[in-house]
Amino acid sequence: MDIGVMIPYLTEASGDQMLAWCRAIDDGPFGTIAIGERIAYTNLDQRVALAAGAAVTRRVRLMTHVLIAPIHQTGLLAKELASIDVVSNGRLTVAVGTGGREDDYRAAGSTMNRVFGRQDETVHELRRLWSGEPAFPGGDPIGPAPVQPGGPPIFTSARGPQSIARATAWADGFCGAALAGTYEAIKGEYEMFMDAWTAGGGQRKPLMSTSMFFALGEGAEARMRAVEDGYYTERNGVPLPAEYIATMRSQVFNDAAVLAAVEAAASVGYDQIVFIATTDDLRDLDRLAAVVSKLG
Repeated sequence: MDIGVMIPYLTEASGDQMLAWCRAIDDGPFGTIAIGERIAYTNLDQRVALAAGAAVTRRVRLMTHVLIAPIHQTGLLAKELASIDVVSNGRLTVAVGTGGREDDYRAAGSTMNRVFGRQDETVHELRRLWSGEPAFPGGDPIGPAPVQPGGPPIFTSARGPQSIARATAWADGFCGAALAGTYEAIKGEYEMFMDAWTAGGGQRKPLMSTSMFFALGEGAEARMRAVEDGYYTERNGVPLPAEYIATMRSQVFNDAAVLAAVEAAASVGYDQIVFIATTDDLRDLDRLAAVVSKLG
């Protein structure tokens, strides 16, 4: 099973720190570098970070985890993603979603009108443009052509039955977040998605990915809770219910929990697990690498 790491984007990591994480992940027992997307936040731009990561790595895959599809102009997005695929020599995976924060849409000059339909349209247009068709009748194709035939694989982050059913028409995989990191959370997420995928008409087995926060070492739980509190306590200025926040509290703050999460994900059928960094301190990555190395 592939084990990935989301590089620090919830902290104000410097360029040097971000590149150091990318190099260390590429040198370690990991298979993927991932990064999320926010607009009205202090994080690095997603595609810029992945392009930089592509330039300093040679082996690991690069993953948008996730890309807020409806806020982007599709032609420009197709060119950016294809360029990353070329720079990385075909190592890009694109996970898309609609996001849930209105401030990101407003900051991007967009709205949350018809987000699910716009996401589907974006995916179909990306694939069309990557196939070499012109952006408009009589126009030239948008290059470069991706290295991966047909373009990078595209994952959905959909969680509702209707959204998952729509994704059966275009998704190569599922990009999930069983944030608690427990067997129950991981198994529940897997069954939720696969039940909806099958009910929605999915004819093939999608690639399956899940993710969760992690922290290791002295004071790990407190450090992780501080990041969770800063990121998840409100949505669009509205406080989230305490019982909802409780379901997102990661339990992955010691070696045993990391091993248990990986074993749980593998046992229920996931192909990938992505650990989300809650610090820009490379010692946490070193600790995670030491634990993952025990898996052989």
